[in-house]
Amino acid sequence: MKPKCDVTPKAQKRKVMAYFALCCLILTPWDNGWTLDYTYNGYLKILPRVAYDRDWKEPTFDALVHNRLNFKWYANLNWTAAVEIRNRAFGGNSVKENPFLAEMLEKDTGYVDLSTVWLEQDNLLIHTMVDRLWCDYYRDNLQVRIGRQRVNWGINLVWNPHDLFNTYSYADFDYEERPGTDGVRVQYYTGIASKIETAIRLAEAERDQVYAGLVQLNRWNYDFQIIGGQYLQKQWVAGFGWAGDIRGGGFRGEFSYFIPQEKAEGAPYLVGALSADYTFSNSLYVHLEALYNERGTTKKAGGALRLDPLPANQLSRARHSLFGEMRYQFSPLVTGTMAMMMNPHDKSFLASPALAWSAWENWDVLLISQFYRGEPGTEFGDTGNFVYARLKWSF
Repeated sequence: MKPKCDVTPKAQKRKVMAYFALCCLILTPWDNGWTLDYTYNGYLKILPRVAYDRDWKEPTFDALVHNRLNFKWYANLNWTAAVEIRNRAFGGNSVKENPFLAEMLEKDTGYVDLSTVWLEQDNLLIHTMVDRLWCDYYRDNLQVRIGRQRVNWGINLVWNPHDLFNTYSYADFDYEERPGTDGVRVQYYTGIASKIETAIRLAEAERDQVYAGLVQLNRWNYDFQIIGGQYLQKQWVAGFGWAGDIRGGGFRGEFSYFIPQEKAEGAPYLVGALSADYTFSNSLYVHLEALYNERGTTKKAGGALRLDPLPANQLSRARHSLFGEMRYQFSPLVTGTMAMMMNPHDKSFLASPALAWSAWENWDVLLISQFYRGEPGTEFGDTGNFVYARLKWSF
């Protein structure tokens, strides 16, 4: 018998209050010149999967039905509000063989609990999460956003040591919107490509809160940014990053230096990533990226890769990580991709070929595989192999 999700009365109360606020946001009639201009869109995806163990044995089958609903309300020239809801139905072996799946999904790491498992059976689980719920005020050069939102400070395309508020996992390809965070974000634009920004991530535990600021400017056709603040577990952080091009190819970098406030947490350490990409005249796109984690191991990294994102100060278990990607557009409607992530120390890697087809208007088909290879105990060696086929309808 599956264990029931352990939801404390405090968390349950916060969840009820959050949904009450959500209903008020959508249903309350406004006057005083406020309008009812709004947009509504979303998608419905069907994602069957075949999973094998590391030796290509014991295949298992399951499927995911993924629905997203996005609402945005333009109250007037200065005020905007948004609600975005993620609904997923899991079926098959992924539910049957993981008795803690509901407990994992029910857990909401934000300050407000907006995650609910509505139905849990032996081979079916239905889950809903509100991953965007914010109110935005914009006037002149000032923008203030409060609520669950994405605070995107990352520059690179795979590893982001500057993404202090809401990192994401490259392996979770079905979550294009990426996670959000509960907090407050204030931006003041000092020019077309420059700004000063501060943000706060709220969390129930004080050690999970983040307070940081960012300065962004443009010089010599490059965008530069400097960050600083307090990160998880009461660590100071300072960082520098840039984005520009060399001879038509993109060149990016971001580095963060973490300083534990308590001696027991160890010495200061550096996490940094460099990336370069280029599109050839025949539409071939090449992207290379490298990650350095001073606290990472040079031995077997161990453990199966998780879909939940790792924090910005520990983006990989390895000291060094490499990524490469090639993408080619065979026709205006068909694109092929081959991506690989590697731990050069324990020789394990993830290879992910994919073929995307824009089949009809608002309909897309994706065939993608994830092959995790390596010896037992390596970073990618114990995860297995997966083959997916996804049909997506956008509305």
